[in-house]
Amino acid sequence: MIAMKLKTIAIYFTFFLLPVIFFSPYLFRYPQPYILPTSDLGTDLTREVIPTATYLQDIFRSTGNIALWRPYLLSGAPLAGHPVFPLLYPPYWLVLALPISLALNLMAVLDFAWSTAGMFLLLRDKFGRSTLASFLGALVFGFSPRWVGYLSGGHWSMLAAVA
Repeated sequence: MIAMKLKTIAIYFTFFLLPVIFFSPYLFRYPQPYILPTSDLGTDLTREVIPTATYLQDIFRSTGNIALWRPYLLSGAPLAGHPVFPLLYPPYWLVLALPISLALNLMAVLDFAWSTAGMFLLLRDKFGRSTLASFLGALVFGFSPRWVGYLSGGHWSMLAAVA
């Protein structure tokens, strides 16, 4: 029983360690760069995610309150309940305390680890697959090009939704 628990802990540690290794160029440099695509197609990260995270951080640091409304878009637009800005998603709260680039990069690491671990649990416990099959299936799901594409396209809320 103890060996099984240690194996499961090692698997979850692997699910966290792999995204850290994968995103290490963005985590362990100062200043931390953003995870941006190398194409000229653009990304929502620079158009929407970073400016709004910066606004939230500025309001929080100056007033101590979390902004629920952004006044700079036409007559204003809500942030609370907006699908692109997951204010109620705890990993997103990192933008209030850390530099924006580090917070968003850590959120990406946590989302990849969490979604991989969730797929592992689903395959093993719900569908009754073996530990090895569940581990491999979780890795294939968690690091699929689709999720990396969402990340580079700036569709961070999709990663949060999957996680």
